[in-house]
Amino acid sequence: MADKVSLPEFVARVNEAKGPVIQFNEKEIRPDGMAIADEDSATGASQNLQVQLKLETPSETVVYENMYDNQVEYEEDMKIIKDLLKDTDTL
Repeated sequence: MADKVSLPEFVARVNEAKGPVIQFNEKEIRPDGMAIADEDSATGASQNLQVQLKLETPSETVVYENMYDNQVEYEEDMKIIKDLLKDTDTL
């Protein structure tokens, strides 16, 4: 069973791990009925971004997941995530 943790806790666990390998997954979640390239509609304003990071070590599996509906929060967290990924091996 994986531990679900906050982003700061995930970063701390990665820093503690020796030779960490991180799985990174990001996807855009569109509301039902929203057409691609429908950015001008009211429906298009409510799309979300889902981010998942997974760290597996011999002793534990740690997961960070978040569904972003706030662009500023997403961009701030992605700065942290990109720094983390550039310093580790990523799948």
